[in-house]
Amino acid sequence: MKKIFFFIGLVLFAGDLMAQPETGQPISAFKVIKRDSVVYLLTAPNQLEKSYDIYFDAVKYSVTLTDASTIKFVQTKDQNFRTKEGFFAGTPYSEIKKQKGHSNVFEFKGWGKFIMLKSGWYAAFDHNTPLVPTSPVLFFFKRHVPQQQE
Repeated sequence: MKKIFFFIGLVLFAGDLMAQPETGQPISAFKVIKRDSVVYLLTAPNQLEKSYDIYFDAVKYSVTLTDASTIKFVQTKDQNFRTKEGFFAGTPYSEIKKQKGHSNVFEFKGWGKFIMLKSGWYAAFDHNTPLVPTSPVLFFFKRHVPQQQE
């Protein structure tokens, strides 16, 4: 009986880990849409990268890959997406500002203004307009940061 509960707990725990695509995961773990089409995604100022659309848990994500076919950058503006904090595309800046554990606002000129959330996702805002309480989140993203060799 203990083995059954342990197995169920392990499955539930593992399922929670895969609740959203993460950087470093292999692309083979997801249903890839339009793999043969070439679409480029602006992942930083002056940085276009070949991207793929994937669906996971009824949410569409756009991802770029490393040479080893693992996710390097992931973003979504899908209305079904929710961060662990409960934020979604369209959430006003004032709601995010109320939450504890977020970072200050960062800006990449020509790309976007963004805030790192406690969940590890970044909430991105329009770079062309001043950030005011009603400014909506346009999309969320995560970026793989390579480990430095010691």
